[in-house]
Amino acid sequence: MTDNSDWQKALQESQSTGYTTPSVEEYAKLKAETKESRWARKKARFSSKLGEKSETMKQGFKMGFMIGGGLGAALGTYQAIVTRSLLPIPLFVVTSGVSFGFFLSIG
Repeated sequence: MTDNSDWQKALQESQSTGYTTPSVEEYAKLKAETKESRWARKKARFSSKLGEKSETMKQGFKMGFMIGGGLGAALGTYQAIVTRSLLPIPLFVVTSGVSFGFFLSIG
């Protein structure tokens, strides 16, 4: 990562003269001085795009877990009645919730 102190200095200087942003020439000069590598630029671009997608993936997992958990609760209750044991209920809820959540988060 690069140090933004030069950028901040130029911004403060431009604000003291009455401008809110540095001029194009100042920006080009500062950009040339930072010498950010190609990999760093790609990483920054990828992480910004990933940040947008991670929210939709989280939302998809939550929705899928709720749907799968509901289905698992119904099937687990049926299995618990048949086997006369309460153990299948949480097993079915968690298993079907995680699998449904996974598929909705990647889809």
